[in-house]
Amino acid sequence: MRVSSRHLSLFLVLALLVASMSVLVSTAAPQEQEKEQEQEDALVEVPIVNTDGLYTVLDAHDRVLVLWTTGRRTCAQCKTASKVVNQLANDANLQEENIHVVIFDCDRDVETCKTHKVTTYPHFTFFLDGFGVYEKDGTTDHMSMNSWIRSLLVEKVAIFESLSEAEDAISSNVEYLIGFFEDLESKPYRSFLATAYKMFGEFKFGALEVKDVDSFHSEEFFLMFPEHLEKLPTVVLFHQGASGLKAHHYDGNFSRRGIREFAEQSSSLLLTEIRAGQLSAHIHRHQKTCIAYLDYEDEHHNLMLLALEELAENLQGVSFVYTQKSLHKADLDYFGLSDTSGPVFTLFDSGTRNHFVFLNANGDVPEVFDVNELESWLELVLSNRVAKYVKKQKAPETQTGPVQVLVHDTFFAATHSDAAHSLVILHYLSTCQYSMEFRTVFHEVAAQLASDELVFAEIDFEKNPNPPGARVFNFPTVRMHLPGLLSRQVTFVGQRTPENLTEFILENVPEPTGEIEVDTTEHEESDEFGVAE
Repeated sequence: MRVSSRHLSLFLVLALLVASMSVLVSTAAPQEQEKEQEQEDALVEVPIVNTDGLYTVLDAHDRVLVLWTTGRRTCAQCKTASKVVNQLANDANLQEENIHVVIFDCDRDVETCKTHKVTTYPHFTFFLDGFGVYEKDGTTDHMSMNSWIRSLLVEKVAIFESLSEAEDAISSNVEYLIGFFEDLESKPYRSFLATAYKMFGEFKFGALEVKDVDSFHSEEFFLMFPEHLEKLPTVVLFHQGASGLKAHHYDGNFSRRGIREFAEQSSSLLLTEIRAGQLSAHIHRHQKTCIAYLDYEDEHHNLMLLALEELAENLQGVSFVYTQKSLHKADLDYFGLSDTSGPVFTLFDSGTRNHFVFLNANGDVPEVFDVNELESWLELVLSNRVAKYVKKQKAPETQTGPVQVLVHDTFFAATHSDAAHSLVILHYLSTCQYSMEFRTVFHEVAAQLASDELVFAEIDFEKNPNPPGARVFNFPTVRMHLPGLLSRQVTFVGQRTPENLTEFILENVPEPTGEIEVDTTEHEESDEFGVAE
């Protein structure tokens, strides 16, 4: 085989190019590795501290992130979390916020971890001004932790420079918890600050340093509330209501628990407006909450608010809130009251999670508001003399078709009888697409198999969410209750097709009971091979 000189020269050029590139790569690789090593060497390594070291850091820094970990080999998440905090410690943006990061190994000092109520690993605590006010469990990534920390750095207490500045803030907010102090470096202020860290979002917090007490006492604002502001330090909850500005004064010992309990108890004596999205948080913060769904365009709206304010102050043990009726259609739909014209009042007990609905003797929502009737009803609720609200359908007067309709009041009897038939029940949600698709299949199978011995039924959990005796958590669900005692049951599992559902039902239908007929006809004997002689 002959190779031309031209081809040979091209081959030599290509070989030289490949060789030069490999040399460049081989020299670049160590340089890149050296650069990476230099960057790693430049990283700040998060220290692992003991108990004395932890408290030294907390005393020296206002913002400290602590990773509580364990050195056990089984904690893979702890190793991941350690890498994350190392990244956080070297985050330039967080370094500008003066956040100090440390790791505490709970294997070295179990008691310190118990003191800080650390029970799972890894666990993060973010300390602000010496208070461990924010907790986070489990492993996470750098970006998520960065976002979490930044959300914690939002100002929790507004520092007012003057009384007039505080007055402006109070006039533009429904509720404001303001502390008046002679020194913002004092221990009472630190307790107030710690309360703000815990309750931020539930209340707005502000603080005013009173440098000249005599001048303060001559201010017009002070003269409005002399009994509340005469003694310093003090905390006052200001509330803008329908009847004007009201104030509640804290006269207990300055502690985080004391201030928190004062805020919660004082808030329960006030009528508070709840905007869209805030209702759930409020009702779970109080033991019992009376919710007024009002039409703000009603000509008697302000008079109703005045009456409710007075009731809120006089009736102990109930927090009162009001909200615009049109913003809570889903709530009113739940109670079946979305078409009512008058105000709607309900009471929610966060301890039992029970709802109560204010109805008249006819079981309807009163069209005319009477605060005395509402007060009497609330007193009956508090004395456990009113039945809780149960969302349920009315039982149909007649049953048509192969599938019976069960409701809250008929479900238990249907599933706990000693009937001689088998009962197949579809539990579904009328708002669920998968439920409604499978309901069509269920009705198709019922039309083929329904008989006196095999009964088909369905119950809509959207309209009957808590039927007695039902323990269903996934929808749609088909259960087959066996005859004799219908509490015996089997659950359908598999693809939701007519064939699979039919097979499931036929496999579980008991054999017909009764006398066994014995065939007495004579048969020809057969030999061992089954051939008649």
